[in-house]
Amino acid sequence: GSSSEESYALIFKDFNREKVGEQKLETLTIKGASGSNRPWLHHVILRNSRNVVLDNLAIFSDPTGERTDDALEFDLNNGSFWDINVNTERDHNILVKNCMIGSNGFTGLHASGYDGITFENNEFEAIMASSSDEWIQNNAINWGASAKFMMCSNVKFVRNNFRGAHATLVWLQECQDVLFMNNVFWNTNQYDYAGCSAIRIVAQYDREIKNHGFYFNTFFLENNDNNKKYNFLKFDLT
Repeated sequence: GSSSEESYALIFKDFNREKVGEQKLETLTIKGASGSNRPWLHHVILRNSRNVVLDNLAIFSDPTGERTDDALEFDLNNGSFWDINVNTERDHNILVKNCMIGSNGFTGLHASGYDGITFENNEFEAIMASSSDEWIQNNAINWGASAKFMMCSNVKFVRNNFRGAHATLVWLQECQDVLFMNNVFWNTNQYDYAGCSAIRIVAQYDREIKNHGFYFNTFFLENNDNNKKYNFLKFDLT
């Protein structure tokens, strides 16, 4: 590429997180050849990356059951979700389509500080491993999500399916310019918790929340004969 700024992707695929690729890049496409036989990847991280296409892949977290493991992660700099300056990084141009993204951990997808991500025709699912551990249960209820975005902007969700046993399916924190169109949300409705939601919009810091659009989406809530509290759309604005 012609840019002097170094960009790279980190890709992990085996149970011990052995690194199988680290490459400075301006453009990267990973595409499965057959819709019925998707290549499998484990715990994919894209860091400081631009012009990336992930198409027709099965992306999963560590199957050994690490409770904080993500299947797919976008981050900047050193991987910290908070040590970012969202005003200096623009137009990453990331496209994820026709993929299955699944996790038995904290989140299926986690993105922070990215501008310009489009998700088309994907399946998202995060089901935290069953456990009597109070830490696991509290995090599933309070902080876990099938897809979680922090300080991102210009994000589009078109024709995706979101499933999960977490309290939240899609978590948007300090995000701007987010579009949801023709998506389907499925929730197991298993928590008696006021924060349960299909989409949760959170503001904890001094960053304006603006320009979120919701068009032609469908929400399903499992009827399990329990009197649960659920929000299809929840705002936590402090």
